[in-house]
Amino acid sequence: MSINQTLRKHVLDRDNRVCVKCYRASDLEVHHITSKQDGGEDSLENLITLCEHCHAEWGCIETRDTQSFYDWLNMPTINCFRAWYKTLKSHPNLRKELSADECLNLVDLTFKCCKDFHGGDGQLHSQESGLQRQITSRIRQRA
Repeated sequence: MSINQTLRKHVLDRDNRVCVKCYRASDLEVHHITSKQDGGEDSLENLITLCEHCHAEWGCIETRDTQSFYDWLNMPTINCFRAWYKTLKSHPNLRKELSADECLNLVDLTFKCCKDFHGGDGQLHSQESGLQRQITSRIRQRA
């Protein structure tokens, strides 16, 4: 059964018509925080906007514990982890040159880049490329 279109519009409007996880503004879906099969209702408090990619990501790790959903929601997206990995791969000396604390600072910086990043054409590879450019730029600024 689908969500009432008026309620769906209210959820999208409340969430500024972007995915609350990655800020993508296309391919949006309204997700039940507590599923209907677990007693969740079609209510503003139990619905949230996710893009199809984040919705699929959550679907892969979903548990019946709503706290896990909120923990996942506050984690960086898969794109962010992939961009960090690709950045490290393209700068092989980074791991050798940086102390453990500097590496942790760069991880924090990477996650900030991911959170700040709103560009791209909605394609995952474009978002990752944009993230990599930002991460690389900020690494160069530190040097």
